[in-house]
Amino acid sequence: MSILGLNFDWKLMSKVQDILALIDGSKSCWAHNLAGRIVGSIPKPYNPLPTISDAVKMLKNIKAIAGGGGDEIFFEYGTGWVPSLPIGLWLGGARKTITIDANTYMQNRYVKEAAWIIAQRENEIKEMYGDLLNEKRLETLIHYVTGGGGGKCQKIA
Repeated sequence: MSILGLNFDWKLMSKVQDILALIDGSKSCWAHNLAGRIVGSIPKPYNPLPTISDAVKMLKNIKAIAGGGGDEIFFEYGTGWVPSLPIGLWLGGARKTITIDANTYMQNRYVKEAAWIIAQRENEIKEMYGDLLNEKRLETLIHYVTGGGGGKCQKIA
């Protein structure tokens, strides 16, 4: 991996992460964010669609194998910076997704950035999901992002 013209291997990057983990609280999150943006592990803007596509594949497989009807409960370990997989499963009708991460890297701005991209690519999302899409939830997400005409973001239920 090349960063700023310097070559790094995964062992060095692992050591950098270990050092960053020693920083406590919000400074740790800030340091990881900065490092992630520099290294490119958090692209700007973050594109949630590849992970959303994975969620759709999971839902399609569940429907094909077990006849799932969109009322499933999922468990995800390793949320990361953005809960893209839980958002994708939610759009597909999942009743609940329990998601945890050993680190607290998630930030509201990344979630909003991902939601904005999903809203901007509404037609692509509809095509990706087909009949698996819970259109009311997509409308709720778009309403959240656009502020519902009132200029204020609404909480997603």
